[in-house]
Amino acid sequence: MNPEQLAKVKKNFLRRDIVAVRDGYRKIHEDSVAAGNLNPSAKPRADLMDYYLDNW
Repeated sequence: MNPEQLAKVKKNFLRRDIVAVRDGYRKIHEDSVAAGNLNPSAKPRADLMDYYLDNW
């Protein structure tokens, strides 16, 4: 991820917003795995939110 994108996220969202989005994507991923119908985009999106939070 480039620094400009991270700066945009930090400017436009609160940290708690990113936590909520990450937790939502994580839940979607877990539920889809449990249902046997994997959502291929939920885990990478949760990981991206983790990246934002780690570099906040």
